[in-house]
Parts: sequence; structure tokens; C-alpha cells
Amino acid sequence: MENLKSSHTYNEIISQSEVWKTTINQISSQRETILKWLKKAQNQVIFTGCGSTYYLSLHAAAVWQQLTNTFCRGLPSSEIWLFPTTGIKNTQSLLIATSRSGYTTETLKAISVFTKLYGDNSIAITCYKDQDISKLATHTIVAEDASEQSIAQTRAFTSMVIIADYLAGLISNNDGFINDLTLLPNIVERLIHGYNNDLEVLGHNLDFDHFIFLGSGSNYGIACEAMIKMKEMTLSNSEAYHFLEFRHGPKSIVNSKTAIVGILSDTAKKEENAVLEDMKKLGAYVIAVDESGENIHTDKVFCLNSTVGEIFHGILALPLLQLLAYYRAIAKNLDPDRPANLSSVVTLDCRKD
Repeated sequence: MENLKSSHTYNEIISQSEVWKTTINQISSQRETILKWLKKAQNQVIFTGCGSTYYLSLHAAAVWQQLTNTFCRGLPSSEIWLFPTTGIKNTQSLLIATSRSGYTTETLKAISVFTKLYGDNSIAITCYKDQDISKLATHTIVAEDASEQSIAQTRAFTSMVIIADYLAGLISNNDGFINDLTLLPNIVERLIHGYNNDLEVLGHNLDFDHFIFLGSGSNYGIACEAMIKMKEMTLSNSEAYHFLEFRHGPKSIVNSKTAIVGILSDTAKKEENAVLEDMKKLGAYVIAVDESGENIHTDKVFCLNSTVGEIFHGILALPLLQLLAYYRAIAKNLDPDRPANLSSVVTLDCRKD
């Protein structure tokens, strides 16, 4: 097996505890400035990004709407660029755009179109200073320590999630939510170290040929991100669904070579767990990520035992699922730092626009 310490991906995954601490400290130090940015009245908040950061947008929109009671929506940057009036109402709007690199073409185009149609009220979240995104957005927040050398996003994604969630806590004046967020680094450090060996064993089981990730509410975007990590790093068939939607047709693919990972919520645990039990009866190998693990009878259970609010359970689960993908890539003799057919940023030639 490859020397784990030589892999950028591995080191970026296991460093998340320290990077989250730094990110939280940085965003906390800007609290008063950011509150001034958020004081402008808005009737809707639109989150956008490409690939992983689109999935981040789905998560963040769910969290923001739950905490603020403001209409929120996550859209791919290309939809805002090419079809701006189909997803955004002509009203007071805030755009929150995420891009690890800060120069993804579709996201830059989305900010430009949004500003032209709906006004100069946007926040960019990125991992690199002085990139093109900061020239277009009204305000920019940078998670510098979350920058990465590998192509597949790991700590960059989770750090930008933390920033987006922190903003939701600020605008909703929810100090309890923010306090829970500050506890996440120590919790994730315990989880990574506690489950690392189990994840290595699971990752080396090459009997699985199809992965399904299930999550509902704010966990759906996290399930999508876990799906794309498995697909990018391991070249495995991988899909993501809302829990109960999986029964409506997609379950027809389930067999003994299917691995299903469910990120359980507290709110709908009974209904979600029933889906996992059904899939186990169909022959799938079923993995549950749950706060307590109580009354869960799947093949494998990862218990968070976090004591923080359920909104944070998905983000705590994600480093574990990143490690699962990493170990499967190693088992398949693939380089997780350089997934096939991918680059760290997608830029388009739009000179004819």
C-alpha cells in the first residue's frame, strides 16, 4: 500500500480538525464586519457553486432557511448564468457564491449576471486570496488554511460549509448554534481517529460495485458530496438520493454488491431507518451514520455521540465518508490526489460572449 503520509488527500482529510479551528477563529474575528454586510434587507438568499460547491449550496440553503425563515435556494452557477430568471425572483436578494479556487468560470459569470439583474449584494466564500471572485463579489471571506493540493475537495469543502453555517448563525442571532459550531473541531478529531481503522477495512472491501448515499433535509447536500467523492476518487458507480425517494424506483438496482450509506437525522430517524432496514432485506450492505446508534440494526453503524444539533451531523459525517473513498481508491491502486479526467478548477473560454 502507498505510504499514507505521501498522499495530499489523506493529509488534507485528517487535518480538518486543525483547519476548522483556524477557520472558525478567522470568521469569528470578522463577526462585526460581517454583521454589517448582512444587515441589508433581503427576501431571498441564493447559494451557488459548481460541482462540490453546488452540493455545498444545497446544504447551506437548507440550513439558512431553517434558521432564518428566509426563502433560500441552492442553484448551480451555470443556471444563474444561463437561465437567471428561472431560479431567482426579481426582489431583494443576497447571493452567496462558493468557489475553492476563486476563478471557476461559471461562478464568476453567475455573480456578474446576478449583479446586473438584481443588484450589488453578494458574498463570496473561497480558499484563496486576491482571486477574480473577490473582484466581482461585494464582499469576500477566505478560508486560507483550507487550501488544497489534491484535486478532490475535502477540507476546503467542509471549511467553506462551516463559514456558510456560521453566517446563518450570525444573521439569525443564534448563539447556541454558533457555540455548537465551535465544538466541531474536537468532535471530528475524535471521530477520525476512532473510526479510521474501520473505514480502512470497509474501503478495502472490493466486493461492492455500487454505492448509494442517502440524506434528507440539510443532509441531502452532504450525501451528494459524499457521492461525488466516491465517484471522483474511486471511479465507482455512485449515486445520492433523499431517503424516502430511494424507494420510488431506484431501489430496483439493489443487490448484494450494493453498499448503502445513510446519514440519519434526529427529526426523521424513524422513517429514514425504515428505508435502511428495507434495503438490508433486499441484500444491500448497509452503513448508518447516526448520533446515538440506538435502535439501528444495519451492517455497520458510525455513532457520532456529538451532543451538538442535528444540522451539524452531516458535516461531522463527511470526513469519515471522505476516508472511506480514500481507502477504496488505495485498494483499487488509484491515485486519490489525481482523479481521472479532472482538474482542480474548470475554466471556460467565453471570449465570444
